Amino acid sequence: MFNKLGTRTLLIVAVVLGLAWFLADRFSEGSQQRTFRSEILRLDTAAVTRIRIVPRGAHRGEIVMDRKGPQQWVITFDGAEHPASHTEIQKLLTEMRALDADRMVGRLSAVEERYELADSLSTRITFTDGGVERSLIMGKRVQANNGPFTYVTVPGEEEVYAIPGNIGSAADARPDLWRPRELITGDHNDWQRITFTYPADSGYVLERDGPGWLVDSMPADSGKVNSFLKSLTFCKAQSFADTVDVSQRVPAYSVTIEALPEHRRDSTRPEPIIVQAYELGFTFVITSNLHPGNVMYFDPQREMPRLFRPRHKWFVEEAPVH
Repeated sequence: MFNKLGTRTLLIVAVVLGLAWFLADRFSEGSQQRTFRSEILRLDTAAVTRIRIVPRGAHRGEIVMDRKGPQQWVITFDGAEHPASHTEIQKLLTEMRALDADRMVGRLSAVEERYELADSLSTRITFTDGGVERSLIMGKRVQANNGPFTYVTVPGEEEVYAIPGNIGSAADARPDLWRPRELITGDHNDWQRITFTYPADSGYVLERDGPGWLVDSMPADSGKVNSFLKSLTFCKAQSFADTVDVSQRVPAYSVTIEALPEHRRDSTRPEPIIVQAYELGFTFVITSNLHPGNVMYFDPQREMPRLFRPRHKWFVEEAPVH
């Protein structure tokens, strides 16, 4: 009887221990690490019609970007709507279109503060893709020995994941940075004539002449000109001056860029490109017909001399005589 009871007890204990081991292995964090889903986000970027961002930091208001055309977006924040930068939005969509986790790091309830996933510390981004909303909450970004990682979670789920890279850092930018600030775009090899209009009739014309360039019919230093033209394609304003009205002002400086007609590749870009600068106290505001209606601040110490160069800068400098 004792032997039968002892054997039965041992069998029960063995079953209980086995069940406990199975449950521990099935639901432990280590087990979840082995079985977590690696696919966190998938987007059809061409089908995304709206992006909503609630960024971390000082600006906690919602930023909404709506697609109005294949390359046309508008951004709404602080109760105002503005044209948005297709280029910047496309960068974000490309970065976010396929996100895979490297590992699961824990349950949200346990690591929310540590990985900055609480509402006040995180960035929430929602994409409307084919009529379906896909959201992600992005927390702390860290630099590890094997590269940077971003901690994320999916709204409504408890799992927290580490994704390689500084994912979605652009989503924390101030709203103005989603607006187009480029003043000049295009391939500088296509440009034929650049007309500078300055105060007191001190302007001039820079014109292509075969492989070289002329300044008011005088040969220019082609190296200087080509270096300048390359820099123009990166020319941006600082920030927006939405309260400044320039409709009744006369520009102090302007530059007009005309392309070779047979080389015009972008029919959406106005021809010619016209950039105009207006004095505003001790600074300047600037406009570009690439983005009608936008008035932007421009750096008077660094950017103004770089864009609006005096005529003598295009000639070969003579070596000083000793």
